[in-house]
Amino acid sequence: MIRALIVEDEDLAARRLIEMIGRLPEEIEIIGRTSSIKDTIAFLKTMEFDLMFLDINLSDGFSFEIFEPMGFETPPIIFTTAYSEFAIRAFELNSISYLLKPVTAENLSLALKKFKIYKRDDKGLEEENRRYKKLIEDLRNPFKKRFLVKINNGLKSINIEEISYFFSEDKLCFMFLKNAQKVPIDYSLKTLSEQLDPLLFFRINKKYLVHIDSIKEMYYTSKSKIKIELEPKYSNEKEPVFVAIEKIGLFKKWLSR
Repeated sequence: MIRALIVEDEDLAARRLIEMIGRLPEEIEIIGRTSSIKDTIAFLKTMEFDLMFLDINLSDGFSFEIFEPMGFETPPIIFTTAYSEFAIRAFELNSISYLLKPVTAENLSLALKKFKIYKRDDKGLEEENRRYKKLIEDLRNPFKKRFLVKINNGLKSINIEEISYFFSEDKLCFMFLKNAQKVPIDYSLKTLSEQLDPLLFFRINKKYLVHIDSIKEMYYTSKSKIKIELEPKYSNEKEPVFVAIEKIGLFKKWLSR
């Protein structure tokens, strides 16, 4: 019998996972479910079990914080996540078992097969704990911190702190720096939006991906239009910058996070 703990802050996702586990041929006893970092730490101090299904983004923070007060001697973990492909690469490179939401029965079965291999091999469990350490460091800040760009015939590394916003122009993508310098960059806005910290950057429309500090002013020009004044202003910009209508709700949530 495999004794398992589920750490998941979404009720629907937790119920769905429990139902899928119940339909598996493996004998798995769900001994509990927690939904926060605080409750999970308290549970780990009082109960022993064989396996943890661990959501990455919990209601009170990222789940890697669970391990900080207790070290890394933890049961094997199968991560569950709704992260983008950029963050998922951290799991793949470190050979950590994970379930990408929405969880499927096939992926759940494969993850459990991997767990059984580790369970039969003490060295495998030691290696898993080593990989947890590396993964936790990656999860602390999985987003891009700098860009290497070509300026004339030279190369320059530009830190995120130097960038005000990104924009597309004539089918090319550029970063606009705080010193009002325009720099071409070999990325699409879609790719950038997946690789930058979503707390700092938001794609307000098809043309602009802005840093929260680059917004000088914003105001309604009608019931369904929000105009943005960016700083520094791109001198060649001929049209006013608006938040796309379909993104206004998400934009407001982003500003209040």
